Amino acid sequence: MSYTLADKFGLSYEQRKELRRVCEELFERYRFEKYENASEFGFLAAEGEQEGQERDEQFAATLEYFVGKLPGPEREIVQRRYMVRYPAPDYKVEMELGISEGPYNKRRYRAFILLAEVFNLECAKSKILLETK
Repeated sequence: MSYTLADKFGLSYEQRKELRRVCEELFERYRFEKYENASEFGFLAAEGEQEGQERDEQFAATLEYFVGKLPGPEREIVQRRYMVRYPAPDYKVEMELGISEGPYNKRRYRAFILLAEVFNLECAKSKILLETK
């Protein structure tokens, strides 16, 4: 018997799509804070902005910490695909890791689900519940 991602994780296509969108926004914010923050360009932050900058740095450090706690294959995919300055497309990461699209997507969504739980991410229509066990 063959299982789809929806069967394995109990998520509909719409929920998976929303989960991916929300997680990709999370990593987009991470890349901005990590690589494109104004402090890298030598601008001095105003006094009120320093607190926000510290919060942003804490966000990046927190995300790095929790990604580091993911199981090996999931961590490798997330780090290669989403935590670099210029992310590579999925097919290139698949080739680098030597895995096909199916296992790649399964591991990526597993990582997304774990990160969604940690960051308490809410998806548009409903919160994704982690009844994947």
